[in-house]
Amino acid sequence: MKGFFILVFCVVAISGFNVENEWKKFKATYKKTYKDNTPEGRLRKSNFEETLKLIKAHNDKYETEKKKKNPSVTYKLEIGPFADLSDQEFRRKSTSSKSMKDDQTVCKFKPNKKPKFRAGPIIGKHNPLSGNPPQEVDWSKKLVLSPIQNQGDCGCCWAYASIGAVEAHLTKKTGKFEKLSEQELVECLKTENTDGCDGGMHYEAFDYMIDDGITPAVHYPKTPQEGKCNSGKMKNKKHIQGYRFLDLKKSDEEELKKVIAFIGPVATSMSTPRSIKNYGKNSGVYNDPDCNKYESDHYVLIVGYGVDNGIPYWLIKNSWSAEWGINGYMKLARNQKNLCHIASEAFYPIV
Repeated sequence: MKGFFILVFCVVAISGFNVENEWKKFKATYKKTYKDNTPEGRLRKSNFEETLKLIKAHNDKYETEKKKKNPSVTYKLEIGPFADLSDQEFRRKSTSSKSMKDDQTVCKFKPNKKPKFRAGPIIGKHNPLSGNPPQEVDWSKKLVLSPIQNQGDCGCCWAYASIGAVEAHLTKKTGKFEKLSEQELVECLKTENTDGCDGGMHYEAFDYMIDDGITPAVHYPKTPQEGKCNSGKMKNKKHIQGYRFLDLKKSDEEELKKVIAFIGPVATSMSTPRSIKNYGKNSGVYNDPDCNKYESDHYVLIVGYGVDNGIPYWLIKNSWSAEWGINGYMKLARNQKNLCHIASEAFYPIV
């Protein structure tokens, strides 16, 4: 009898979802192989039910708020590939390394450490771009980007963002796309601030590609784990000339918009509150007011901007697989006082 009341409570708490059906659908969609009657299976299902409760509560508020003139909630949440993870597990898997403490971030930001600017003036407050950018830009439609990648359990978002930026700018210059090796950066770039799956900084990746170049992925392919640096794989290296930092005022995203339009994709950092793990194809423009309460802990690539249902957004290319978000991308609210710190650590390479 006790078990019966517990079951009824769960179904009522997540009204609108048939928990068992959603659970089976989730496991089939994302190829989850654990058994329900094992400790692992019970833990995953418990996490999944907590995720459903969060999604239900948020989406109920969305339905209420969307009827208002100035709604406080403008996006929905969905069941996605991380629905069986606790918030703590998600942060370790998709932003922080497993070997780091929970309150540390994969980016290891050092506010007092200044990057080396090795290609002319810094763009921003003292060196603005001229011209009026178009209303919408989407570099994902211009054949300069690689397919969505999956960093897996490795805290190497810094490598995917920096490589993605270099691939895009090289393709713009040469007219020919070539996939470059994140694995080389993960295994061969070791500094005080950057250390493979334990995290790193995108501008140090740019420094490496100035000095040592980067190998095409066909010669130095991705492997399931971080291994030792293998110089024998390094062939046909591509070098960049330098990189620039966008020295932007926190409330001024217009200059970043011009850079995206006139120059190309930008590697940057952002914070990742708990709701972001449940962002999906039909979520709309992500605008979590809690986002700026968190420190930046993840690197991404800004590949465009536009307006969706009257809401300006940045188009973000992520490295959490094509199963997350809008086939691996997300729309992040633009002109919202630097939401998620999206404009605070923006760099692009000079090729």
